[in-house]
Formats: sequence, C-alpha cells, structure tokens
Amino acid sequence: MLRPGEITLVNQIDDSSCHHATCAMVTGTSINELIAEYGNDDGLAERDAIRILMRHMILPVPIHTFMQGSYPLWNPGLYMVTTPSLNDSGRLHSVVVVSTVVCGLSVLDPQNGRSGMKWWPRDSLTVGSAGPALQYLEILKLEDMAKG
Repeated sequence: MLRPGEITLVNQIDDSSCHHATCAMVTGTSINELIAEYGNDDGLAERDAIRILMRHMILPVPIHTFMQGSYPLWNPGLYMVTTPSLNDSGRLHSVVVVSTVVCGLSVLDPQNGRSGMKWWPRDSLTVGSAGPALQYLEILKLEDMAKG
C-alpha cells in the first residue's frame, strides 16, 4: 500500500542504480534485493520497473506526452519522474516526487548524499526556489491498486 508520507530517501549505490533506488523508495523493498533480482548492468529496464511496481500493487499511470515538462506536479500524489542527469551528460535520471496538501512538494533524489554528485534539491519545484527548476521528460503517477 502506498503511503506517500512514509517514503524515505534511498541512495543509489552506483551511477546506474537510480531506477532501482526509486522503486525501492516507493515499494519499501531493499535496493540490494532489487539489484540481486534484476541485475544492474546498465540500470533497470522500464519493463522491470513496471513489474516491480505492479507486484507491490502500485499502478504506474503515464502522463500524456503533450503534458510532459508542464504537468502540474503540485497535484497531490506520488510520482516517479525521469529527468536529465545532472552528473552524466546525455543520460537520464529518476527521482520520486511527493506532493501533499499539507507539506507541499518534495523531491527525493537518490543521488543526494553520494560523494561528489549533484542532485535535484528537495525544493527544486518550489516557486522562488534557489535550486534549478526541475526539468522532466517522463512522469508516472503512482496509484494504489489496493485501495480499489
């Protein structure tokens, strides 16, 4: 069951494990367990990420392409967002965005805390933030299938 208020940051363990880390954050599974099960030769394949989410009764709902880059992430919910990497030019990165009425927005970037790495700050979506405005390429809104 999804509990956005209980999601905590999981750090990626190398340059290719950001998708493993975001799946670990939203499912409560250990990142090491996901790497052992799915490997980490060059990250986590999208089909495997969807399998992980569905196995945990989380439905990933893609936001339509025409809205990408402008979808209002301040709508309450939980999102997995694909962004440009701040550390490896030309590569993609994955973060979790939690949006609640009470707390507003927060970005959980699995790079946060890795030595020498840049990450999207927690307030990168906040109007007037000192951080860069988060640019995103793909958004999956995560829905709890157990609520149904």
